[in-house]
Amino acid sequence: MGRIQRITLAAEVGNSIDLGAGFTGKILLQNIGSNDVLVSYIKNPDGSAVTAAPYANSYYTIMSGQAYTFDMTPSTGYVAQDQQMYFYSVSGTTIEVWITG
Repeated sequence: MGRIQRITLAAEVGNSIDLGAGFTGKILLQNIGSNDVLVSYIKNPDGSAVTAAPYANSYYTIMSGQAYTFDMTPSTGYVAQDQQMYFYSVSGTTIEVWITG
């Protein structure tokens, strides 16, 4: 049980991605593109403004070539247990998401 997605992020367009799952496993996020990805819990209709107020302190950068692994169970360890996460790229890039079970 699980899912794998390769997602192309267009320049200055936010993408909501559901990282939730009801089973024990891992979430692997990898930025395989050549530009940074900005990740936020706050929906921003204008991805180019994600670093501007009021969003300036509400994002995390996944640099090009970086991969992250997160443990998850039905009760703990979720990156986004009950909400969407929003991914932006000022110049466009590609990310891979693997949710294992």
